Amino acid sequence: MSETSAEISDNKIKHLEFIQGVIERMAAESARMKRFALISGAVIMSTATATNTWYLAVVGVLIWFVFWAMDAKYLTQERWFRDLYDHVRQPETPVDFSISPNAEIKDRNHLSEALVGWSIWPFYSSLIAISLLIAIAIALKVGSSCSMMFGAGRLAIIHPTPTLDSGFCCRHGCTGARFFLIISDA
Repeated sequence: MSETSAEISDNKIKHLEFIQGVIERMAAESARMKRFALISGAVIMSTATATNTWYLAVVGVLIWFVFWAMDAKYLTQERWFRDLYDHVRQPETPVDFSISPNAEIKDRNHLSEALVGWSIWPFYSSLIAISLLIAIAIALKVGSSCSMMFGAGRLAIIHPTPTLDSGFCCRHGCTGARFFLIISDA
C-alpha cells in the first residue's frame, strides 16, 4: 500500500467518523423526542384525569401529533445521513469532507415514509389512541357538562334547576336535562 492511498484511507475514515457523529446525534434526538412525548403526555393525561377535563386530553393528542412530526423529521434526517455514509464508504467516492446529503439521497427518504415507519408509528398511534379513550371516558363521566376558564370570564354549561351549587353544572354528573350556555365574569 502506498503512502498516498494510506492518507486517502485515513481521510476517508475521518470523513466517515464525521458522518457517523451526525447519525448518532439524529438518533439521540429521535429518542429524546420519544422521552419528551411520554413525559409531556403523562403530565397532561394525569392532569386531565385528575381535573376531569376532557378537552385537556384532546390537547394532549395534539401535542403528541407535534412530537410525532418532530420525531419523524429526525428519523428522516438520520436516514439521509445513513445513505450518505453508504455513499462515502464506497472506494470510488472521492473524499471531499462534505456532510450534506445530496438531492438524490433526499429524494429516497421522505418525511411521509418516516411518519409511518415501524419505529414511530406504533408508538405515537397507541399514545394517541389511549389519549382519545381517556378524553371520551372523561367526557362520558362528566356528562359533557364541564366549565371552562377563558381569561377573566367563565364559560359554563348550567342546569336550569336551582338545586346545584351556584347554578353551575360541572362534574355533578347531571345528564338527560336541558342545558343552557352562559358566559359570566365570575
